[in-house]
Amino acid sequence: MDTTLSTPHRTLWQPSKLDIALVVLIVAAIFIPAWLSTQRETSQASPIEVVLTDDSLVLVDNLPVTRSDLVGHLKVLRQQEPDRRVVVRSAEHVKFNRVRSVLAAVEGVGFPHVSLRTQDMPID
Repeated sequence: MDTTLSTPHRTLWQPSKLDIALVVLIVAAIFIPAWLSTQRETSQASPIEVVLTDDSLVLVDNLPVTRSDLVGHLKVLRQQEPDRRVVVRSAEHVKFNRVRSVLAAVEGVGFPHVSLRTQDMPID
């Protein structure tokens, strides 16, 4: 029989798979929101505003553009900032066929986000 006393030896902490997963989760919880906020800041650029007026003018960011030059002007803007949003709005008395043709022109240029801005109308 062995009469020597064995001393308990201490083992250093050895990480388990669960410990590693928790560390990865904590790091992701810190860095992903920061990364997403920088992504939102870059996509928060003001939209290109296309306005149809009562007197048959088309304004792109407050600059008058003829209907024939609209597509070319939008293509230049798309090349400069391909991810920028476009908002189309019109005066109250503009016929919807005209609005629809401008929407089609904007979408045809290839902007990823095109929307039609409407105004709230009171309900009587």
